[in-house]
Amino acid sequence: VGALLRRSLVRDPRLRMGILLVYDITNYQSFENLDDWYAAVKKVNDESEQQPMVALVGNKIDLEHIRTVKTDKHQRFCQENNINGHFVSAKTGDSVSLNCCLEMLTSLVTSDFHCN
Repeated sequence: VGALLRRSLVRDPRLRMGILLVYDITNYQSFENLDDWYAAVKKVNDESEQQPMVALVGNKIDLEHIRTVKTDKHQRFCQENNINGHFVSAKTGDSVSLNCCLEMLTSLVTSDFHCN
């Protein structure tokens, strides 16, 4: 899981500033994979003086009727890992606007964004 991530982050330290972990709310396996992805992010940055800001993004909120990852699981992952969280729909554009993206990026830098 982490090999590509490690190679990318080692080659270009600018990629370490902020990382969005995105999963599909209709695919529980994609949520379960987050532990591996987050561990890879932490491992790559173990020796770095500055850890990247990380946010969790649940995608496909337009498919709420077939959701398999409950909101409380998302929130728990955020709280346990002390990261920010958000929900979006790339298909419909819900919560995917320039203002929302800017707000999310700003919050990553200021650590002001909270799970919702």
